[in-house]
Amino acid sequence: MADTAIFVPERTKPNGSTTGHALAAGGERGAVENEDFVSSQLRLHSGARVVLEASRVAVGDQNAYGFEIHGTKGAVSWDFRRLGELSLSTGDRYQDQPASTVYVGPSHGEYGAFQPGSASSIGYDDLKVIEAMRFFKAIAETAERSLG
Repeated sequence: MADTAIFVPERTKPNGSTTGHALAAGGERGAVENEDFVSSQLRLHSGARVVLEASRVAVGDQNAYGFEIHGTKGAVSWDFRRLGELSLSTGDRYQDQPASTVYVGPSHGEYGAFQPGSASSIGYDDLKVIEAMRFFKAIAETAERSLG
């Protein structure tokens, strides 16, 4: 099940590469061609249920990108605004078990290439470098397998 909506049907047209992300005043207005909001409820093949929701015009929580996963033996959640932290709850006490904050450290993935010590948040730009590295590495490995 899914739903989408355009809440603001007409906006000021962007006049530069990033001006579409700011509240613009004046200028030429035009019809909005993509949705402001999307929500969906999914049932995976495994039986797990998933709820996804996104809005680019919601008031309040800005850059609140994240996830929460709740399972039979625990939960994990992450928030973009707290890049170096992961909330983790494991065990068999279900709703009564506590969640702990795990701080990223140099031994976690590529974090150590950017921060020499624990609990210093990795930056957005650092993540983009890691994503690009993984992307190019995947291309190289795929090419190597197909040639080998």
